[in-house]
Amino acid sequence: SGALAAVPLLEKSQTVAVIGAGPIGMEAIDFLVKMKKTGHVFESLENLLPKYFDKEMVADVQKSLEKQAVIFHFEETVLGIEETANGIVLETSEQKISCDSGIFALNLHPQLAYLDKKIQRNLDQTIAVDAYLQTSVPNVFAIGDCISVMNEPVA
Repeated sequence: SGALAAVPLLEKSQTVAVIGAGPIGMEAIDFLVKMKKTGHVFESLENLLPKYFDKEMVADVQKSLEKQAVIFHFEETVLGIEETANGIVLETSEQKISCDSGIFALNLHPQLAYLDKKIQRNLDQTIAVDAYLQTSVPNVFAIGDCISVMNEPVA
């Protein structure tokens, strides 16, 4: 598969950029830690797994990963990537960083610009719904990729 074809490139790399700190990004980070690589993780929101956990819940995981050469860049959007003779240069909203290679670990973002402005959205631009999948407009419901996953607390 395409992922297996990337392994030789990652093996030759010392620093790897991971764009996105959601579930896909966390799998990539775990893979890089096992390979003893330095990882630069870029996440436009404020913490790891931002759709699922708040900052305090993932603080210990973050600290553990930082001890294993993972460098986090939260609330930092990647604006462009330039290929160079030595790898790539990522230009973010804050800086430019050179890495040997990169992994895109981005989630789907629905294109919802056509929606009525009365329909509230979450920070990630998915549609805000209640426990019954109703939007902020009565009798209008949303499902699928255009809503965020709802996690119920376990008692």
